[in-house]
Amino acid sequence: MVIEEGLHAYLVGHAGLTALVGARVYPLKAPDDAMYPLVVYQRISGPRVYSHDGASGLSHPRFQLTSWGEIYPDAKAVAKQVRLAMSGYSGTMGDDVAVDACFLVNELDRYDQETKRWGIIQDYMIWHHE
Repeated sequence: MVIEEGLHAYLVGHAGLTALVGARVYPLKAPDDAMYPLVVYQRISGPRVYSHDGASGLSHPRFQLTSWGEIYPDAKAVAKQVRLAMSGYSGTMGDDVAVDACFLVNELDRYDQETKRWGIIQDYMIWHHE
């Protein structure tokens, strides 16, 4: 299983988040007809750790998770659940992605004029073994 699949499985299995968005967790973009609130995730970078012996198998990609809502308080509530699920997490994501640690490294608010939706953007570094 790759980290994106593990992340998706982990998020849709987190009770606090699922209570707000159900299974509405999407890679890259939400469907045009999606119901809100929801979460969209994407890989922003994908560095790997090397030593003089070569690849260590350890990676620390940066993922951007955006919590979207029709109103600002909904987006904030979803973002809080994402933070509770992700910040400081270590364990398994999905069936077999071993995660050493997740760190929240950035957070900002946004409003999309085109969709008239509110978003809370959170960037996480996910240290895991490939």
